[in-house]
Amino acid sequence: MAGTISRFWIRWLVVLWGVIIVMGLALIFTPLVDITIGSHYYNQYFDYDAYAVISDGDLRFQTFLYGISGAVLASWAIVMLFLVLFPLRQGQRWAWYAIFLSACVWFIGDGYASVATGFTLHAFLNLGLFIPLMIPLFAIYRQTQ
Repeated sequence: MAGTISRFWIRWLVVLWGVIIVMGLALIFTPLVDITIGSHYYNQYFDYDAYAVISDGDLRFQTFLYGISGAVLASWAIVMLFLVLFPLRQGQRWAWYAIFLSACVWFIGDGYASVATGFTLHAFLNLGLFIPLMIPLFAIYRQTQ
């Protein structure tokens, strides 16, 4: 029989995965390339306004990539949310490992791609999400079986 998991940590994870779902949906349904902070975020890496010189086709392709990334992010977070709400809440260790390993693969892969392409700030922003994910996972590990 699996252990009882702290409601505090379950709520923490539910809120965090909920925020990630909203972030993914925002990438799909908002044009984060020109009229929002997206252009300001990426222009910091250049000495000029990169979005002022990007072609229409390239801008549409980038918007397409944002949409795909958002769909994958939201879908992944929905699966993680259900793992938290059901098997993890019941103390099933396999769910802990699924969430932990999934978050580690995301963090390492996204971080590597960010640093390798010169978007170091993005890697640091990932750290700001990874740490709040790991805190409750390590706090509840011994409560799982």
